[in-house]
Amino acid sequence: MISEASSEMRELQFGTTTIKYRLSYAKRKTLGVHVRPDQSVDVIAPLDTEEEEIHEQIKRKATWILKKQRFFAAFPAQPLPRQYISGESHRFLGRQYRLKIVLGESERVAAASGTLHVTAPEPHDQHRVGKQVEEWFRVQAEEIFQERFGWCRTRLVRYDIPEPVLIIKPLQARWGSCTKSARITLNLELIKRPRQCIDYVIFHELCHLIERNHTPRFYALLDRLMPDWRQVRESLNKME
Repeated sequence: MISEASSEMRELQFGTTTIKYRLSYAKRKTLGVHVRPDQSVDVIAPLDTEEEEIHEQIKRKATWILKKQRFFAAFPAQPLPRQYISGESHRFLGRQYRLKIVLGESERVAAASGTLHVTAPEPHDQHRVGKQVEEWFRVQAEEIFQERFGWCRTRLVRYDIPEPVLIIKPLQARWGSCTKSARITLNLELIKRPRQCIDYVIFHELCHLIERNHTPRFYALLDRLMPDWRQVRESLNKME
């Protein structure tokens, strides 16, 4: 019997057009086809449905699928809320990882070979899986940001600066901030960027403990600490 938790990418040729879709199975009587605003196609089939039958039903709906995709393509792309389903892409330290959610008694998350392996007691509970994945990202951020913060801090030992306090939390419009009381805050979203981007933001905020404003002395100090910071900053701000 095919597991309800299985979800795989498939494609079907319709004339000169290739229709790509994500196929999953569930306890239901009829085949469901959904076209999302990002033009991706989800197909949910009854358990143990033959793939040939699935293809035939999708072919019958192909004209409707293409029409819906053209409709959505006419509008500017909007960021979609996370689905937390197998096959969904998540970025970690600059690399793309695909979720693979499987049934298991305990909750576990591990990243390996481009896959974010998620074991969950209820793999179809997107809210619960989402909390599990986001908690994993938070734990990774705590560990990696602390390690990079400590390394960057050693580069400024020659300067007489107060011992900074690191805070990690979501920020709306900036990657980091620094207060006069040496409280440095890093945006949790940085865990999705490469390590050199994390280092750049940390160096930037540490420099504010020496030069409060963006003066020539500030940038000269940043140049000494990270000579390629301009290129790193550009890649950080361009990365989706």
